[in-house]
Amino acid sequence: EAKLGEFNAEKDQLLAKTSDARGALRAAEAELQTLQDEHSAKRHRLATLLELEEKRAVYTPQVQKLFAEQKKIGVRFAGVLADRFNVSEAAETAIETLFGPFLEAVVVESIADARRAFAWLKENDIGRTAMIVLPKADNAGRERISADGDTIADHLGIGGEFADILHQIFPREMSARLVRDFDTNNPSSSEILVNYDGDLLIGGRIFVGGSTTAEGKNESLLAFKRELGHLEKEENRLSREVEKGIAAVDASRKQLVENEGKMVDLQSI
Repeated sequence: EAKLGEFNAEKDQLLAKTSDARGALRAAEAELQTLQDEHSAKRHRLATLLELEEKRAVYTPQVQKLFAEQKKIGVRFAGVLADRFNVSEAAETAIETLFGPFLEAVVVESIADARRAFAWLKENDIGRTAMIVLPKADNAGRERISADGDTIADHLGIGGEFADILHQIFPREMSARLVRDFDTNNPSSSEILVNYDGDLLIGGRIFVGGSTTAEGKNESLLAFKRELGHLEKEENRLSREVEKGIAAVDASRKQLVENEGKMVDLQSI
């Protein structure tokens, strides 16, 4: 009778462990499915944006043709100016207002490369576009530099030699102040103020403002670049999380099978 009691106690304990293991497996499988669904959605969206980026579909026709024919031209283009920025979402409109089409300035490594590309544009009657000579990028994979000041230069997420070069090329744009509103700021006669809506106050006398109609999700080049960068990081993170999820499911299933095997052995006694 004592042995029967021990047997029943062991059986009850094993039943409880088996039930817990079954519940743990269901929970692990549900969590894995959620991760896989999110990963699949992010991966699909990333693939779409990467295809647009590869085809330069978000750029002007002139820039698209330059990249498509760079081998024929004999110049290796290193992206566009916007690729070198790491901008917060809040400051995107202001920065796009100030830099305008120069955000699509094609990056080359020398004046000779720029001249070669311009010659090709003229020969083929492609149109006009901007090019900018910049040193090789050394900021791959870095996080956005925090904006400590109130000038646009402080909100581009850049530093070092690159920032110095842009100060030389775009002195007024880089020194423009990003403000919440114009009413509480008094600009000097040579100062530019820009608010988060992209409105401008130049020298306290010229106002540029109004509204724009957004026609597409990727109408903003900086927003496109931001989403692309964010999705690349998210896809990598979710890939790692899915791997962990698969390992958790395997471990839970192994524990359940082990407990069920013990139950079979126990019931055969």
